[in-house]
Amino acid sequence: MSTVWFVLALSQAASGVVTSAPLPLEGPLIISSSDVRAHNANLKPNDPEYIRCVKTVVIGSLVKKRAACRTNASWQRVEELGNRNARNFVDDMSKNYNNGR
Repeated sequence: MSTVWFVLALSQAASGVVTSAPLPLEGPLIISSSDVRAHNANLKPNDPEYIRCVKTVVIGSLVKKRAACRTNASWQRVEELGNRNARNFVDDMSKNYNNGR
């Protein structure tokens, strides 16, 4: 139980850092569903520290799923990083395409 709150504390500390460098991303939280419910008990779903878990299908399995739990702030950083990477990829490809002509 103490390691769960340690991970949450690290997540909260990392969410307050604003830099122009690439956004650091911590991995998904390893936390039980009862601990998630306890943590979220007094938080609104749009609170940055509210923990959301998303289940994804494990590739190569028809039934096995894996849950990734992160705070809303961490999910937002993941989305921003993904958008930035996609934008950079498209920009790089268009530069390379225009240079090849």
